[in-house]
Amino acid sequence: MKKTAAYYIAIFILACLVSCDIGDPIFNPSGIYYTDFMRLTNCYGNQENVHPKVLFFPDSLFGHRYWMAYTPYPCGEPKYENPCVAYSDDGINWNNATRNPLDVPKDQNLKYNSDTHLVYNEQTKRLEVWFRYADEEKQKEIIYRMQSEDGFKWQPKEEMHVNDTTKNFALFLCPTVIHEDNEYHIWTVNLQKKEVEFYTSQHGDNWQYKHSIKLDYNADGIAYYPWHMDIIRDEEKYIMCMMVKGYNTTSSWCLFYTESEDNVKWSTPVIMLKPRKTYWDAYLYRSSLVKTDEGYSLYYSAKDNRHFGMGLLKADQPNGFLERKGLTENTD
Repeated sequence: MKKTAAYYIAIFILACLVSCDIGDPIFNPSGIYYTDFMRLTNCYGNQENVHPKVLFFPDSLFGHRYWMAYTPYPCGEPKYENPCVAYSDDGINWNNATRNPLDVPKDQNLKYNSDTHLVYNEQTKRLEVWFRYADEEKQKEIIYRMQSEDGFKWQPKEEMHVNDTTKNFALFLCPTVIHEDNEYHIWTVNLQKKEVEFYTSQHGDNWQYKHSIKLDYNADGIAYYPWHMDIIRDEEKYIMCMMVKGYNTTSSWCLFYTESEDNVKWSTPVIMLKPRKTYWDAYLYRSSLVKTDEGYSLYYSAKDNRHFGMGLLKADQPNGFLERKGLTENTD
């Protein structure tokens, strides 16, 4: 068959349709690595979403059992990494809760949002979205908070913490927040020190530094450093699932598990989830662990060489995901 100009034009159009902004090129629900795939179309018209933080309410909150904060991230473009909110009644099928995104930086030249987190304040009966704004030109980062009394209408953003010490940028990655004991407990990743730092605050601002959490992340002969995390309170202990990067390689993003009874002494981190090098989840990104009435759900974000997305795994125990049949396959 002779290949005409029309043939090559058609091939070009097809290639465009499977690019990062159009189509659904990387999702394969028949894969064994996840039980269900989260097909949530974001405000930019694609399903490349990352950085989930999911909360579960057995008796529902504002009419729904699951709430999630997340950011779109098509092709890793920071200008789209803006806070969004969604809700679900089964933890699988999601709907956008409001006119997303909640916030967009006015100037997007090396200035972007990132690192969403979702908090429920039982005192105020409000949902709170926390996120990090970064200005790489001025080496400035701001932690913002937005509040809602119904999950759909959100108040203007508030500055919770500002770091404008130009020689110390990236000290407050991935703010992870729990409201308990009538105060906020806040963990962030200090990228320069390669450790987690813990703060408290009565109202969310005026952070008080308490201590650092420095752990060694080692597996299969590779040493890792912390990058993005989630922390939950599970009865009498804290559980941390930490997304890490290898010191000497860029191809080893995975998840580690560690727990603590007092938030001071943490167990030796162990591999919680490994990436699959020839699938869409070749590099694991920030993930969210949530306890439900069926056990534990791990909403994990990941990417291949170009595209991002979110998957879902379930297990009876919080550290039981690698024990599932098939989950350790193809991790080379």
